[in-house]
Amino acid sequence: MLDEILPYALVPGHAGVFVCGCFERWVSIQLQAIRGHNLAWALIETKRLVAGQRAAVIGGGFAGLSAAAALGRKGVLVTLFERAPALLATQRHNHTRWIHPHIHEWPRPGSRNPRAGLPLLDWHAGLAADMAAEVLNAFAVETARSKIEVRSAAGAVTLGEGPSVSGERFDAVVLALGVGVEKTFGALPLASYWTDADIGTVRPGPARHHLVTGIGEGGVIDTLYLRLAGFSHAELADRLAEVEGMAAIEQELLTIERELEGRGDVDANAHLHARHAGLAVPAAVDALLKSRLRPDTRVTLNGPEAFALAPRADLFNRFILSRLLRLGGLEYVAGAVEDVSAEGAGWQVKLSSGRVLHVDRVNVRHGTVPSLAAAFPEIWAAYAPVRRGLPHLTPRPAWPAGYFG
Repeated sequence: MLDEILPYALVPGHAGVFVCGCFERWVSIQLQAIRGHNLAWALIETKRLVAGQRAAVIGGGFAGLSAAAALGRKGVLVTLFERAPALLATQRHNHTRWIHPHIHEWPRPGSRNPRAGLPLLDWHAGLAADMAAEVLNAFAVETARSKIEVRSAAGAVTLGEGPSVSGERFDAVVLALGVGVEKTFGALPLASYWTDADIGTVRPGPARHHLVTGIGEGGVIDTLYLRLAGFSHAELADRLAEVEGMAAIEQELLTIERELEGRGDVDANAHLHARHAGLAVPAAVDALLKSRLRPDTRVTLNGPEAFALAPRADLFNRFILSRLLRLGGLEYVAGAVEDVSAEGAGWQVKLSSGRVLHVDRVNVRHGTVPSLAAAFPEIWAAYAPVRRGLPHLTPRPAWPAGYFG
C-alpha cells in the first residue's frame, strides 16, 4: 500500500514536505479523510515521523484534519495552520447539500451505509453543516487529547528549508490545501458549490432556465439538485433498492464501470452513452424520477464531450443523469463556453459550436484553480510534473484495525 501513498505525496527536491489530496481526480469528503489517515500511517510506518517529533499540517479541510488527528494519535506534536478564520469553513454553514460517505461506491455492498467508518473523526450521512459539526466536535476531542495546536486565521504562510513554516522549524510539513478555488467567467458571479444555498429550493412562478456547464461530479450533482425535488443521494439510493429488477441493472452498471478501464475521456464518453442507452431499466425507476421533477426549473447541461456521461462523475450520479436525459428532464449541449455576458436579469452564453444560450442563471463547474499552485508555486512546479505521470487512484484504507487506538 505504501506505493499507492508515498509517490503521490513526495515533492522532489523538498525533503520533509508532503502533499495530501491536492491533485486528485476523484474527490469527496470521505476520500479526502482516507487520504489524510493514509498519509499519517505511511509517514509513521516509514519512520519519516516518530513520536515526539513536530509536524505542521497546512489546511483545515477534511484531509488536513484527518492527517493532524491521525499523527497526533501516534504521538507526533502537530501544529495545524488554516488560512480562514474557522476550520471546515466551506461546509460548516451549508444546510442544503446532502453528504454521504459511500455513495461513490454505489452499488457495491456497503455503499448505502450512512456511517463513514473512520477510526478518527467519524461521521454520518446528512446535511453538510451537520456533518461538519460532527467532525469538528470529534476534532476538538482529538485536539485536547493529542495537544494539537490549531492556528486558524493564519493567513498566508511561507515554506522554507528544514522544512520550516514562516521561519518555524518542523520535522515534516503536510500540505493539505484541498483541490483549489472554483472557476468562473468574466463578470459572472461565482456560484460556489458550497455556498449555493438556494439550489434545492423550489420557487413559485415560471420556470427559470439554468445552464450548468461541466459534466464532472460538481456539474452532475448540481443538475440533480436543480431537477429533482428534495434530492438526497441516500434517500434516492434507498428507493432504487426497493425497485424490482434493479439489482440486475446495478450489476450491469458495474460491468460498464469495469469496461472503462484504459479508455481515454472521449472514448469513455461515447462508450458510456451507448451502454446506458441499451440498459433495460425497470419502468418504476423512471416513474419515480418523473414524479420528482421540479416544475420551477429548466436545465441545460453543457460539457466539452459529445455526450453527457463522463467517467469523472460517480456511477450513481451518472446513472440518474442518464435517466433524466431519457425522460426529457433536461437538455445536453456540447461545446466549450467561449463567452458569458450579462443580458437583462440573466446571461447570454456563447459556445464554440456557435450556439448562443439565453439563461437566467449559470453554474460553472469546470474544476478548480489548484490551491497548491497559488499558495506555493515552487512546490507546485516540483510536484505537478511527477504527479501527472501517476495514475489517478481511489484511495483505500491502508492502516490495520486498531492502528490509531
